Amino acid sequence: MADPILLLSIIKILTVVLGAVFLGITWRAYRRQPNRGMLVLFFAVALMTVAAVAEGLAFQALGFSLDQAHIIEGLFTLAGFAVLVYSVWSYRVR
Repeated sequence: MADPILLLSIIKILTVVLGAVFLGITWRAYRRQPNRGMLVLFFAVALMTVAAVAEGLAFQALGFSLDQAHIIEGLFTLAGFAVLVYSVWSYRVR
């Protein structure tokens, strides 16, 4: 079996690349037709993309344990989902 750390690193790199592509598309869409929903989506996905970077940085560069790095990623992901929930909640159709 492949080295789990190498596999995790590859997955995180792909996550960041796809997150960046998605952010680019979302930003261009927002610039063409500015609306609050697209901007909130941009920030929510940005938080989730930063989660992958923060975990890798914490583990590889800062020497945190893998468990601690996962907690850091979880906090950023939680924040991203909180932004999405807030957006949907505040936009409720009445």
